[in-house]
Amino acid sequence: MNNLERGWMYDRLDGREAINSRFITGVNKFILFACSQQNCMSGNNTRCPCKKYCNIKYKDVKMIIYHLLHDGFVKDYFVWKHQGEADLIGEISFNNDLINGA
Repeated sequence: MNNLERGWMYDRLDGREAINSRFITGVNKFILFACSQQNCMSGNNTRCPCKKYCNIKYKDVKMIIYHLLHDGFVKDYFVWKHQGEADLIGEISFNNDLINGA
């Protein structure tokens, strides 16, 4: 998933204060990604990126889904680094600085 297209993460509620279907779809994609990164898991648990736990506590998938639907994602978490995603934009910028002598 392109981490530049994650505006859905902060568009949890629709105009009726119901959970936005785009948010639910995105949460499901997040869960699939997080569970595919076995090296970042603790048993069957992964870090919970909700506002309450801020990627500090490991939780099971059902609890993470509940927290994300109820509270939403921690602020500015567009690169899922605690779930194993590489920050390609940061790496490109860093590599360009090295090449350009910065």
